[in-house]
Amino acid sequence: MHSIHPRDSERFLLRQLCERRLPERFPDLHFVTQSFTPSIIENGIERTACEILRAMRRDRRSVFVILHEYATALDFGEHIVFTPHVVAGMAESFIPIAYLPYNCCDDPPPMDERPLLASFRGSAATDPTGTRQRVITALGGEADCVAEDTDRFHDWHDKAQQRANASRYRELLAASRISICPRGAGVATFRFWEALASGSVPLLVADGLRLPLARIIDWDTISLRLGESDVDQLPAFLASQSIPRLAEMAALGRRIWDEWFAPERWYAAIEEELARPRELFPSPRPCRNARNTKSSFGERAGEGQRSGRMHRQRLACGQEMQNAERRMQN
Repeated sequence: MHSIHPRDSERFLLRQLCERRLPERFPDLHFVTQSFTPSIIENGIERTACEILRAMRRDRRSVFVILHEYATALDFGEHIVFTPHVVAGMAESFIPIAYLPYNCCDDPPPMDERPLLASFRGSAATDPTGTRQRVITALGGEADCVAEDTDRFHDWHDKAQQRANASRYRELLAASRISICPRGAGVATFRFWEALASGSVPLLVADGLRLPLARIIDWDTISLRLGESDVDQLPAFLASQSIPRLAEMAALGRRIWDEWFAPERWYAAIEEELARPRELFPSPRPCRNARNTKSSFGERAGEGQRSGRMHRQRLACGQEMQNAERRMQN
């Protein structure tokens, strides 16, 4: 399967939208073709907020595609934002989309040939809520499960270790009937989409995360969900799953992924959302001015239940990742 680095996938999707001529097909909307995620990584969200504000049109609603989680901290007012990081309670102008999988199995084996019931491999340190660490602890004594802590962000490792990590990650995807997908620095996770593409049933552990096209796709038929506060019950939850049912879910999940979320079809969900009658679309509302837009960084729209302490942890975690990426580029 063709792999696109997460830093490049936003540009890839924007090119798809232009190739599909969406700006011409929806002339009442202004499509912003600038990719902001690289700027957020390099310059930080506050400086990028000014760039985003300059890209907004006054005569039409602007459409943004931003894959970085920090974008949801800004107030886009009447404008539309497609992003994977949409949680319950956010403004309706934030519309969920999928991540483009980065690591997948090229030839997924059938469910009855997978030796593991469930697995998780990733960095516990990137999750300020402690959910990932609790997943790793909960699976520690389970013979048919694997949980591995990679210790740090993927890009912090040297190139040889990155290749080894990716190979091991794909190996576990192919070997697991269920792939556990806990939240990390943000609530969305690549693992969910990589599991679907690899014929494994994703188990989402990310409270409030909204998935794309919920009015079309019954996500309960192709994925599992467990509350972050219920992770201690993970072994019992996994043991209660029927293997034949998991096989049905995985097969249907792969078909839905092929139809809506495969790289060559990544644009499809956005196209479907924009084709809705406008009376069913999120209601426009005024946008704050530049000062308020910048100051809204830190509020995390729709996450009022999150404490300020948690938010500062997430920002610190993201800042460490930005610094590491700069060091690697130098």
